[in-house]
Amino acid sequence: MQKKSVLAEWEFQNKNYFISLKKAKKTENSFSFLLEDFFKEICEHNPSILISIRDGKILYDKLKIVSVVKNNLKKGALVGTKENLLVKLEKIDSELIKCNKIKIQVLSNLYNSLVDSCQALFIINNFSPPVPKKISEELKNKFSKKIDKKIINYPEEIIRYYKDVEHQKVHIIDGKKLDDLAKKLLLFKEILKDL
Repeated sequence: MQKKSVLAEWEFQNKNYFISLKKAKKTENSFSFLLEDFFKEICEHNPSILISIRDGKILYDKLKIVSVVKNNLKKGALVGTKENLLVKLEKIDSELIKCNKIKIQVLSNLYNSLVDSCQALFIINNFSPPVPKKISEELKNKFSKKIDKKIINYPEEIIRYYKDVEHQKVHIIDGKKLDDLAKKLLLFKEILKDL
């Protein structure tokens, strides 16, 4: 093949691949592509071409076409390739971690809101505010006649779930559980307002 018409050449498994301005004959150990045919093969994700570029050795690349494809393959930037799927899988893991962090923050906000509200209730009623661990017990001791039996257990449930997450007994926070705890906290806070 004439070097003047060759835009790129790379070698893979003792076979030479060419991108040229003129179509050349295909032989047993060489493959030639016109520039538009090369891009068509890349766009159609031809695995043999992509593998030959990824794992092959670039011998000549006048316009840096093959180099760009090779770099994008390694970075996982070519959609539909194995490398791209691996990048997406890694991204899914990081997004799930972000989601769990957000859930932990929501749970923390629920917990802090509950503790602050309960301690305010104790202070308003001239009791010393208990530590979070003792809130449920002290609520039952001092306000059991004023708060419904079902509702008085809500703080204990919220605190227990928060502590389970904090001590890693629960690793993945359930969104439905968060919604349920938020509703219970709202009901509990309405009762606190009346007190």
